[in-house]
Amino acid sequence: MGMYLARELQKYFRKSGNKYLFHNGMTLNEVAWEMQAVVQCGSIDPGILSKAINGRRLLSEWQVDAFCQALDLTEGQRYDLTFAIMQDRGVNAGLDIQLAMPPPAMTFIVRNMAQIWQATEQGELQRALDMLYNLYQWKCELEETDAPAPVMRILALMNREREQLINAISKSPWSTEMNEIDIVALPSIAELVESIEAELSSDELNQLVSCAPTFSDIERRVWDQRYQKQLSVKQIAMSLQRTPATVESLLLTARLKALTYLQELNKES
Repeated sequence: MGMYLARELQKYFRKSGNKYLFHNGMTLNEVAWEMQAVVQCGSIDPGILSKAINGRRLLSEWQVDAFCQALDLTEGQRYDLTFAIMQDRGVNAGLDIQLAMPPPAMTFIVRNMAQIWQATEQGELQRALDMLYNLYQWKCELEETDAPAPVMRILALMNREREQLINAISKSPWSTEMNEIDIVALPSIAELVESIEAELSSDELNQLVSCAPTFSDIERRVWDQRYQKQLSVKQIAMSLQRTPATVESLLLTARLKALTYLQELNKES
């Protein structure tokens, strides 16, 4: 359940008899009470922390924040805890994370996409969606080590799988409540492109648009001013005598077309 998190938490305490003594001198109960004191919502009791350090549960993001504040941990230490939770969630979802011990290779994504396809073919839609959601969590790790173009290609493929899974689930006899959280948690197409477009240079972005045959003249002009001239949405709106909302809409449409084009490239390759 939480093997990697438990291993990371072990850095901050030692066991003395039946007691857990943390490096700031607090006992487990005292750390839990301190965590409760710093949170603005939810509740934390010693049992939650005890289960986490024994690998029987994970901590939520706000619980990790509270733990870091209680022990006065650094941002780097907080990242290590978050990374451990990401590893556990991947394992719990059925991902093979052997190649993701960082940094992940492109092979890591490809191997797990194959597992997701297999789960889909076997009708295990919920498991496939869970795996896909957790695979998204490794995106930032992947982007730090691989060229932008391959990253965009593989993420476009992942997004296509997401849409197909959601469509399949919507037609399945399962209740909406069963899948609502997982579906909402997955990035939308717009969010996906927003998150990866920063990885591309202006030249790469413009090359992408010049290759995509479905861009209209106004979309190309908006794209050029946004990415070649680095203008803000407000500046583009003034230049083209359009409203900011219209410019945002044109950018979104252009992004969707760019992603569709990348998906088509993926099919051809």
